[in-house]
Amino acid sequence: RDNAAYSEGYSQFIKEQYTALDGRMTEIQFFSGTSQTDFKSVLTEMKTGSPAGLLIIASDLNSGLIAQNTRLLDWDMSLFVSNWAYSDMFLEYGGRAIAVTELITSFNMDSQIPALLDFSRRYQAEYDLAPNFTAAQGYEAMLVLSAPLQKTGGSAIGLPQALLSIQKFNGLIGPLSFDSYGVIQRPAYLVKVKNGLFVT
Repeated sequence: RDNAAYSEGYSQFIKEQYTALDGRMTEIQFFSGTSQTDFKSVLTEMKTGSPAGLLIIASDLNSGLIAQNTRLLDWDMSLFVSNWAYSDMFLEYGGRAIAVTELITSFNMDSQIPALLDFSRRYQAEYDLAPNFTAAQGYEAMLVLSAPLQKTGGSAIGLPQALLSIQKFNGLIGPLSFDSYGVIQRPAYLVKVKNGLFVT
């Protein structure tokens, strides 16, 4: 509930797509990551529906804690997480509980494209740690914003039109564009957790 604009839209989209493919969703639970720490009781209730998999749409920390709690309940099913969990903190808090976790992302941190390698090198030199998915996407957001801002002379007036007038941007892992609704157009990548690491 703390990030409802993301989590509710995400869960609704998944529900529509999954049920259209004759999938069955047994239950959807919402919680507040800032006030709820007892995930075990919620998961115990969800387990009674015997789902084959669990999709967690939560922060990296809460996704890891929820995954840990599923294993404490001896609940052995497939785990899926959203982009929100695509970080080293998820790997740290999830531990062995996330050994069979998958996610879909629009960003490939394993890419060997020179722009991403150069960004990673400069980020490492500046902050003394490797960039994660959010750092790379934040940098890309500024790349995307800089071109239309140049067109408007730095003014917010006319910025939406300037943004839509640029058909293609050069991102860190290749070109990206937006449709008329502002939805990003780029490939999707399947990422799995293997041996405590994200593998694209």
